[in-house]
Amino acid sequence: MNSIQNYETGKDRLVLLETSDGKIVEVPVKTIEKSLLVKGLIEDLGDSTEAISLPNVTFEMLTLIVTYLDHYKDVEKIIIKEDDEEEEEEEEEEEEDDDNKDFEEKGKRIKIRGWDGEFINIELPKLFELILASNYMEIPPLVDLTARKIASHIEGKSVEQIRTTFNIENDFTPEEEEALRKENDFIKA
Repeated sequence: MNSIQNYETGKDRLVLLETSDGKIVEVPVKTIEKSLLVKGLIEDLGDSTEAISLPNVTFEMLTLIVTYLDHYKDVEKIIIKEDDEEEEEEEEEEEEDDDNKDFEEKGKRIKIRGWDGEFINIELPKLFELILASNYMEIPPLVDLTARKIASHIEGKSVEQIRTTFNIENDFTPEEEEALRKENDFIKA
């Protein structure tokens, strides 16, 4: 870890984060504190001048994460809005504790809209990197957003299409595949 001074800008205290590729980034504590990992480390380190090492996060992914967290820094609870939700349903969801109820139970098409939709519109390899980095940094809303985007790539596709999309090799013999289909005949192929 590099020993660097603890910076402050006006009221916003900055924390130094060191990425896996050795870059050091200054981020306002107010922005990054939605990362449960970093928030805990800041509390543990107190007024340390050391950069916090993030060995599982590249500079590119940290940049995306900081952009996301900065957008929501003044929001208490982040709610992901989907394209086909009605306004009154959104208001009801905000009042309920289980804001994913409609997503899981209604089986509707997954299309994330607004700022989140634009933000998460990235290539699959980067999306996988982002979900791993946000999971490592313990940012549940970003993990949820990336998982929903990945689910949108799976939704409505056949097994073969999913294998093609995610570059998954089929290691089952035709006999094993047939046996699995018979065991799981309730699943649409």
